[in-house]
Amino acid sequence: MRSLAVGVCGVLITCGASAGEGTTFSVAISGSGGDKCTVWVSDRSATSDSSLAANKLRAEWLSGFLSGVNLFGERSGHLKGGVDDPNGVLKWIDTYCHAHPEDPIWAAAGALVFDLRNHPRQ
Repeated sequence: MRSLAVGVCGVLITCGASAGEGTTFSVAISGSGGDKCTVWVSDRSATSDSSLAANKLRAEWLSGFLSGVNLFGERSGHLKGGVDDPNGVLKWIDTYCHAHPEDPIWAAAGALVFDLRNHPRQ
């Protein structure tokens, strides 16, 4: 079984759409958000108990990430297609991770938030 040790790592995010073009700042990411998309893609296509457990943890991390954005985000409040559409979120992240295998999951989640803000779902 995979260890559930949660480490906090510092990462740099370039956030053009919300903080001004080219603004760079540091943010702490914990849990499954630090996993690479290559691991996401591999586990999503696997059927072992450990892969299914990892999938569940990552889906829960995404749900928490989107809930936090809804709670604290300036312009969101309720991102249609986010926490109210968990299957749509997983499919969106699948597509993103296939296209960007070296990105961490937090980058995929952030890209989803920008997509939901820029292209609101009904």
